[in-house]
Amino acid sequence: YAVREAAAAYYYEDIVRTAVLRCKRGGCFWYARELADRVAVLVFGALPAKQPGKMPQYAGVTALPLYSCIVPVPPRQPLPGVPGLPLLLARRLGQVLGIPVETPLSVRPGTRPQKELTRDERLQNARGAFVCHPGADLTGKRVLLVDDIITTGATASACALALLQAGATDVTVAAVAVAEELPKEKRKKTK
Repeated sequence: YAVREAAAAYYYEDIVRTAVLRCKRGGCFWYARELADRVAVLVFGALPAKQPGKMPQYAGVTALPLYSCIVPVPPRQPLPGVPGLPLLLARRLGQVLGIPVETPLSVRPGTRPQKELTRDERLQNARGAFVCHPGADLTGKRVLLVDDIITTGATASACALALLQAGATDVTVAAVAVAEELPKEKRKKTK
């Protein structure tokens, strides 16, 4: 993997899964603000907002590295005029943490959506799937890569590799949730 480290606020299940899917598929884009605020609190140690609708307070924690910029994972199948969930998360995290958001990444044409693939297919599909725009210069920057869900880590690693090739010194990943890969006999049965 090309990432230095990764963290997620939740497991991708139950109410978190529902919130992510409502934001991605149901048009409930305001959920992104709440999800990003939970990442700020649970992953970065920000203080929860004092009132509903307000922003968490981040005073900085010396044990955490400082990032030069936040980069969202680009959507593989963007909807016209609709920002992807990682971009919405990145914008809000940028506000809370006081870090600028940059969008140097794009998806190579012909890349298949990861959700339809097996673990091995995901790893293969992600290789070389992301590139930085021509002229993108991340020289010397420490990048916080933001995604909604980490499943195998293939997407995060492929994005990180593209960012490192554009000059980033290191890439850390933050996500709302991580999908736990359980053996078939331990998975919850769905109806």
